[in-house]
Parts: sequence; structure tokens; C-alpha cells
Amino acid sequence: MSGKNVQILGKNNFVDPSADNVFIVGNDNNVRGDVSNVFIQGSGYNVTSSDTHIIDGVVLNLNTKGRGSGVLRIDSNTDLLPTTRHYIIDSRNGDVTIDFRLIGAFLYPGMQFTFKKEYQPNVVILDADSGTIDGETLTRIKNKGTDLRIMYEGGGRFYII
Repeated sequence: MSGKNVQILGKNNFVDPSADNVFIVGNDNNVRGDVSNVFIQGSGYNVTSSDTHIIDGVVLNLNTKGRGSGVLRIDSNTDLLPTTRHYIIDSRNGDVTIDFRLIGAFLYPGMQFTFKKEYQPNVVILDADSGTIDGETLTRIKNKGTDLRIMYEGGGRFYII
């Protein structure tokens, strides 16, 4: 298996060598083709498309391609979305908070998000809600042009990378 960011907890699972960002908890699952961003919690599933999450039999296809390749420009408070990986933030009119409270069920270890502060003044606040970012509940981006990339480890823990 030569895929990147592949983690498997279980038996008799197959992951195509070209697959990327795959996390499996279960047995007898197949991930085939050049796919990415696959999360499986359960057994006996076949996945052939990217951005597929299966949790206890519920299949979610998180299509980032139809949403600007996962890029979102914001200028007001918003929730972190599992289908949006990159945020460009305009804080000219006040502080902007990105809240992580609704995302927990859709994350898998290794998922990454990028935040870019486009303008001065004011602050961009990343609010991990009941989780942490490098051990803290809140992380702030203060300077124009600063970008921050975080990775989800699991258990509500994010790390700046």
C-alpha cells in the first residue's frame, strides 16, 4: 500500500495504492481507484469515488468540486464546513470567527484546513468549541497576509502544521 495518509483499523481491507486520505475502522472494505478523502466506519463497503464518508451505513458524498474546489471567501462569522478546505478571510469590517462546533462527525484524522487573512485590521478567530487547537480553545490570526494550516488528529484535537 503506497497511498498517502492511509490508516486502517480492521482486517481484510483493500486500499488502492493511488488512494489518498483514507481512514477505515472496520473489516472487508474496498477503496478502489485514484480516490481521496474517504472515511469508513463499518464493514463490507466498496468505495470508488472521492469525498465519500460512510458512518454506520449512512453514506455521505461530500462533493467539494461543486463548491469552488473547497475554497470559500468570507467576511463575517461562519461555521467550519467539512467540504471547504480553504478559507480566505476579509476582516476589514470587524473580527471574524470561524466556529468548529458542527464539524466533529464529519472529520477523520489527517484532514487539513487552511485559513488566509487577507486584510488588516481586526482579528480572525478560530474557535475549536469543545476541542482544542494546539491545546487552546481559541487561536487568533492577527496580521494581514498570514496563513495558518491546521490538521485534525482525532478526538477534537487540531494542530497547527
